[in-house]
Amino acid sequence: MGDQKLFGWLRMVGGVRYENNISDVNVNNGGTRLRGAGSNNPLAGLPTTGGYDVEDWYPSASLIADVTDSWKFRVAYSETLALPSAREVSPYASTRFSGAGVDVGNSNLEPSEVESFDFGVNYANEQGDSIGLTFFHKKVAGRIEKLNGLYIDQPAIPVQTTSPGAGGALYSWYNNPSEARLNGLEFEARKNLGFLGSFFEPFSVGGNYTLIDGEVERFPIEVSRKQGVGRPVSDMRSLTEQPEYIVNFDLSYDNEEKGLKVAFIYYMISDVLESVSLQDSYDRYRKGYDTLDFTISQTFAEHWKLSFSAKNLLNTEKQAYYDVEGREVISDSYRTGISYSIG
Repeated sequence: MGDQKLFGWLRMVGGVRYENNISDVNVNNGGTRLRGAGSNNPLAGLPTTGGYDVEDWYPSASLIADVTDSWKFRVAYSETLALPSAREVSPYASTRFSGAGVDVGNSNLEPSEVESFDFGVNYANEQGDSIGLTFFHKKVAGRIEKLNGLYIDQPAIPVQTTSPGAGGALYSWYNNPSEARLNGLEFEARKNLGFLGSFFEPFSVGGNYTLIDGEVERFPIEVSRKQGVGRPVSDMRSLTEQPEYIVNFDLSYDNEEKGLKVAFIYYMISDVLESVSLQDSYDRYRKGYDTLDFTISQTFAEHWKLSFSAKNLLNTEKQAYYDVEGREVISDSYRTGISYSIG
C-alpha cells in the first residue's frame, strides 16, 4: 500500500491485497438429515462434502482532495470478496423461534466478488460540526441469495421440499449466477448546539440516512416455476436482506469536565425481502421497524466508570409477511422486549 501526495491539496492512496480463503465442509454423521423427518428425510442425497478455495489479488485506489482545512473530496475504487457465512455453507437443517421455516446451508457456495465505486464530499470544523454526502455503486458477481422451496431435480440446487414428512418449507442458500447491482447515497451530519448558549455546549445532534437501490436478475428456475403455474414475474427483482433505506439519529450530551455522557439513539429500517419463492408460494418479507435506545455513563475517581443502558424502548412489533399479489399476509409477529444493562 502507498500514500503519495500529488499536489499540495491532492493525494493518492492505493495498493493491492492478497487473499487466500478456504472453507472445508464435511458432514461426518453419514449424511445430511432433517430431525423428525424419519424415512421421509427431504435432505437425503445432499452432498456431504464441499467448500471453496479462492486465491487472488484485490486492488484499491483513492484520490483525496483537501480543498481547504474543512472541505474534502474523495473518489475511490476497490475490489473485494463477500464470503459465505459458516451457516450458509454448512448443509445442515435448523429452524428459528420465529416462523416455521427450515434453513439449509449449501456446501457448494462460492464467495461473491464485489467491485465498488465511491464518491464523497465532507465538511468538518473545529466546533465539532460536520456534514457528508457519499454516492456509491457496487457490482456483485455471484451474490448469495435466499430461495424458498427448492426441488431435487435441479443439480445446482440440491434440496427437496416435497416430502410429506418435512412439515414445512425448506430454505437454501446458493450463489446467484447473475450479477447484482447496488446504487445508493448516504447523508450524514452532526451539529454542536453551543450556538444556543454556553449551557448547550456539551449537546449535539447527529445522524445519517442511507438510501439503497439494488436489483438482481431473477434465477432462471425462479422465473420458470412461476410461469409454469400462470404467475408471470419480472426478470429483475430487489435483493434479499437489502433494505431500501436506513435512518440513524442521536441526541447526545458529552461533558468531559464532569465525565458524564448521555445519549438517546433512534434507528429505523425499511421492509426487507427475506427470501423469494418458487411455484405457487409467495415472496417473504420482514417488515420495517424502529427502535430507541438510551445510554448514560459517569466516570469518577479517575479510573472508574459506571454505565447504564435501556435498549428497544419503543418495543416495536416485528413482523414477517408474504406478498400475496400485492396484499400483505402476516406470517409471524413478535416483540423482543426492552433490555436493561448496568456495568
